[in-house]
Amino acid sequence: GTHSGQPGFYSNDSALITYSYNNTPGTANYDHPVVQLNPGTLVVTKKFENMEPEQVPDLAFDIKLSTESQSMNVPFTWFKDVDSDGVYTFEIEGLSPNTAFSVEEKNTAVDGYSVTTDITATSGTVEGNKVSGTVAKGATVQIDYVNTYAVANTKITIDKVVTGNMGDYNKNFTFTVKVDDVQLGTYRLNHNSEMATIENVPVGSTVTITESGNDGYGVTATVDGVKVDVIDSAVTIAK
Repeated sequence: GTHSGQPGFYSNDSALITYSYNNTPGTANYDHPVVQLNPGTLVVTKKFENMEPEQVPDLAFDIKLSTESQSMNVPFTWFKDVDSDGVYTFEIEGLSPNTAFSVEEKNTAVDGYSVTTDITATSGTVEGNKVSGTVAKGATVQIDYVNTYAVANTKITIDKVVTGNMGDYNKNFTFTVKVDDVQLGTYRLNHNSEMATIENVPVGSTVTITESGNDGYGVTATVDGVKVDVIDSAVTIAK
């Protein structure tokens, strides 16, 4: 139909339709006919697990539409928690039928944490943090991003090396390891021992390794090949 007088794009001031019914000709005039596109909608939602949004200040989405010459950089601050349920939403309405799109999440990293991103989409193809597809006539495509954060862990390896002609290569030295002032363990090593490995050390923590039983020895230490200060037979490093 002409959708005369209804919302839409005006095509011209009037439309005249000529028809025949039961072999009787007739005409019908419509004022202000419009074209209705039945537009589509793109919805992007965002949820955080084990992290507050303000801890990810640079989070953003790169959104590209086939109807636009350039992609949009959409900062997370444009998203709204409409229902106060921790799900943040950004919508683009009024899309022309069969608008192609791509949505890609950026800047999700937080120091000291690992992040896993789960993506579900009602339509489109997921590749990494990017979703590509098409919004059909009158359709709504929803893409849900859920980022789950966990404290990142690393490991520490202790190796004992004795040098000099007067050194006892079989003597055991005791190493006490503390992480953020919490003792994790004690290890006895000599020059011929296998290295001691401490697993699951949180990234960003302060690690103190204290050696005892080293009377009469000069003590030096290196961390990742770099010489560090030794104070009272202890080495403190930030992981």
